[in-house]
Amino acid sequence: MNETTMNRGRIGILTFLHTLNYGAVLQAYALERVLCDAGFDAVQIDYRNPKVEAFEYKRDVSLKGHLANIVRRPMLSKKEEAFESFRREHIRSTAPLSRDGLPLVCEAFDRIVVGSDQVWNGNVTGFDSSYFLDFIGAPERKATYAVSIGQDDIPVAPGVDYTRLIGDFPLVLVREKTAADTLRRICPGSKVEVVLDPTLLLGGDEWRRLSDARPVRPNGGYVFVYAVGETRNSVAAAMEVAKRRNLDVVVLQQNGFLPIRGAVNLFSISPTAFLSYIANAEFVVTSSFHGTCFAIQFERDFLVSYSTGGTKRNSRMADLLALLELSDRVLEGSVNEAPVSDWSSVRRKIEESGRRSIRLLLESLNLNAVSS
Repeated sequence: MNETTMNRGRIGILTFLHTLNYGAVLQAYALERVLCDAGFDAVQIDYRNPKVEAFEYKRDVSLKGHLANIVRRPMLSKKEEAFESFRREHIRSTAPLSRDGLPLVCEAFDRIVVGSDQVWNGNVTGFDSSYFLDFIGAPERKATYAVSIGQDDIPVAPGVDYTRLIGDFPLVLVREKTAADTLRRICPGSKVEVVLDPTLLLGGDEWRRLSDARPVRPNGGYVFVYAVGETRNSVAAAMEVAKRRNLDVVVLQQNGFLPIRGAVNLFSISPTAFLSYIANAEFVVTSSFHGTCFAIQFERDFLVSYSTGGTKRNSRMADLLALLELSDRVLEGSVNEAPVSDWSSVRRKIEESGRRSIRLLLESLNLNAVSS
């Protein structure tokens, strides 16, 4: 640890770390990297939220789910190994923790940063107040970065008082404009600002260096599909683009395990291979927020498949696309495979928003703001 790091203090990061989600683990890596580059001694707090654990590792499932687990267990085990290897090599963390162990471990840090990702989405966490640092009494030790509520409005549950939980944070930094509008409405006394997702604070070249060096598809070009939901729509659009361009289709499903006919199917690749598949694709179709982020970072032509059926989860992608003036990349009716017209303009917007985001992050950690 160098002198600069010691002077700036020790930061604990509380996010979704023990996960099999590519975006989750890569945003955790990115925020840690940003804080370390700013001179902090940043460490991930490996808190194991019971509901997140059950979903990610397919526990507490129905009888039908148990039968599915028998089929996908080999794939799931291989994926667990790939993610654990990535965390060991690229992320610094505490020992695994339950809720009971959090207060004592957090005492070892000068400040705790909550975020990024959907840590304030009670539907994901089971309304776990740990992500609001309710066990820490001193507001000056509480910070946030790019927290997300994951949908158009904040989930509610009996006994959950967001005004109290959020009010102790001197500055609340959220990932989406929609989330900022919601929190300002329900917590009018709180200062709320919008910042970029951590994955957009590192440059595309830095992500390329982290990605697998070997060619992922040496025999030809491909359209890459990363489907968290809306797999059918995403694959149909990809097939159409591939037919027009004489390309293969490569599909990675975050949660599904049944192969897609007519495509190269991936199930258990590492986070670094995930980056490589996007970086080397001719075209990307995704229903994922972080899939969208990385398509933009690698400047790949892309389409975003929104969730359907009355869901309120599309604000995550919609707010980002609007910020970067890329709203025409949404898959609506006919498949628009036209190239992005001006990547230099997109890069400029990311750089400007990134400087402001880092300034606000440092401000939330009670440091002198850097110039914007």
